[in-house]
Amino acid sequence: MKFKQFLLRLKTPQLWFAIVWSILSCLVIALTLTFLIIGQTNSPIIYCLYFLSAIFFSYLVYLIILTIPKIKQKIINFLKKHKITNQMLENYGYRSIIFAFFSFIINTAYAIFQSVFAILEKSIWLGSLALYYIALSIIRGRLSFVAKDNQQTPQKIKSYTNTGISLLVLNFALVASIVQMVLQNQGFAYGEITIFVFAAYAFYKLGLSIYNLFKAKTLKDYSIKALKNVSFADALVSILALQTALLAQFGANINHTIFNSISGAAISVTIIALGIYMIIKGTQIKKQTEDKNEQKI
Repeated sequence: MKFKQFLLRLKTPQLWFAIVWSILSCLVIALTLTFLIIGQTNSPIIYCLYFLSAIFFSYLVYLIILTIPKIKQKIINFLKKHKITNQMLENYGYRSIIFAFFSFIINTAYAIFQSVFAILEKSIWLGSLALYYIALSIIRGRLSFVAKDNQQTPQKIKSYTNTGISLLVLNFALVASIVQMVLQNQGFAYGEITIFVFAAYAFYKLGLSIYNLFKAKTLKDYSIKALKNVSFADALVSILALQTALLAQFGANINHTIFNSISGAAISVTIIALGIYMIIKGTQIKKQTEDKNEQKI
């Protein structure tokens, strides 16, 4: 009976017990690592520490899994008490606008950094890419302003179509910079640690943008859809920039021209297709809206 009570307490531990266990787990794991560092790998004590570390760490993982949903719920409850944060939780469109605003600030700062870097390196490729990011930041800022209106307005549909046109126009500039990069065999240059941080960020942007593309399908707000499409185009260009950096860092025996040409062409075609789709879709929605308004009259 006492054993069952003990198991029940382990299943739903009290706060003080969870804190004590977490502290003991850290101490046991730290002690085990200390013995390994000083070379005591064959000592009987280390085997006991292995066993204790496994037990403490396993239950610590359980505590973390058990605690995270409770912490998450408390945070949600706290955020729901405030108007702005509650609206961010409940309204995906509003949340997209807020994130787009912060993304606009970050991308603008990044574009300025790239511009300075391009001037210092005297690189046309880096300068063209910096101008591309600046243009995307301006488009994001304009879309964020239009998206503030909660109603589906003709202005939002028009902004969706115009964004498609902007992506097509910008793509010509992107193609020119890609050609310049390939001909002059240029690319980004990062440190060994920095490049992995940039790689993680680039793939995070790509994964998040793809997820948001599918999520935005359910929305009727075309300014939000346009924001997600711009983010996707931005992520694709970041992947291209990452590839040039990886090839420069680790591709000493690889033909950079072939890889950069193929990737550049694929990304350019994808952005062209995205821009054309937005123009066609925006034109169709505009015509359907006009036809409905005529029928009402």
